[in-house]
Amino acid sequence: MLVGIITPWNNPFSISASKIAAALGFGNSVVWKPALPASAISIALHDCLAEVGLDHHVGLITGDGITGDILVRSPEVKALSFTGSIAVGRKIAHSCGRMARPFQAEMGGNNAAIIMADADIEAVAQELAPAMFSFSGQRCTAIRRVIVEEGVFNQFAEAFCEVANNLIIGPPGDRATQIGPVISRQSQRSLVDIIQRAVKEGGELLAGTRLPNNLGDRGCWIAPTVLSNLHPESPVIRDELFGPVVALISAKNLRHAMDIHNNVEQGLLGALFSKCRESQEYFLNNAQAGMLILNHARPQFDSAAPFIGWKASGFGSPEHGRWDRDFYAKVQTLYG
Repeated sequence: MLVGIITPWNNPFSISASKIAAALGFGNSVVWKPALPASAISIALHDCLAEVGLDHHVGLITGDGITGDILVRSPEVKALSFTGSIAVGRKIAHSCGRMARPFQAEMGGNNAAIIMADADIEAVAQELAPAMFSFSGQRCTAIRRVIVEEGVFNQFAEAFCEVANNLIIGPPGDRATQIGPVISRQSQRSLVDIIQRAVKEGGELLAGTRLPNNLGDRGCWIAPTVLSNLHPESPVIRDELFGPVVALISAKNLRHAMDIHNNVEQGLLGALFSKCRESQEYFLNNAQAGMLILNHARPQFDSAAPFIGWKASGFGSPEHGRWDRDFYAKVQTLYG
């Protein structure tokens, strides 16, 4: 069958390659529409497919949202896999529902890490900050909210901000760079506006004012930004900002931390830092997210495991592993 694939700009190679490989592996042809900012990498990947004779099975169409709408509405497309925003994903889900067409979507995450008092605070800060701010926070699996038990909140905030302030900001081509620019001027302006609004409404800016003097205007720079004392309805807490902006939130205990963790519409990934087995079991039994991590900031995702979001973060079948077969192949019974 003909499968439609719509991929994002923030991870243009691996997300696209994994979807295309799964679709082809189960005998399908593909029409692939990448996000417009990822066009150059997408064309290069399609050229690689052409070198091994697969370009006849993978059609690449580049363009903006109008191009994507044409693909979504095409009756020739019998299934559609999407990675992108909640707003766009829901529109596509509505269209696919009208056409009774299988639809699979990963729609980002407003991920949280819970830090309990029994964790190694200094070590967690050293591991968590580089992981959270890598790719300038422009990853669906990036942790954006850090929920800290109140007894160690100040200690953690100090250690975390020290690491954040010392991350190396610079051009992506420089091997020493840890934090590059955000994707566009529009994204930069939006993030700055949200940060300024949060501070104006009473939020405390703990880190985010240090940019190297030599950067100039060669990129859309945002310093790794840490905010606390935020209103629960602040966009920094409620939304997936897709930038190097982190909310620090104090919690009375694990039950309170779990309430905060779950009190967003997204549910892609959650993490707990605690040595206590009972706390770990409580987290695993109550965290509303499709992927959970214990005592690690940057897990090694397993290609055989399901990549899945709960709540608004996901729709339809998970990706990867045996779940690819569930989406890209059709079940048929034969009686002899």
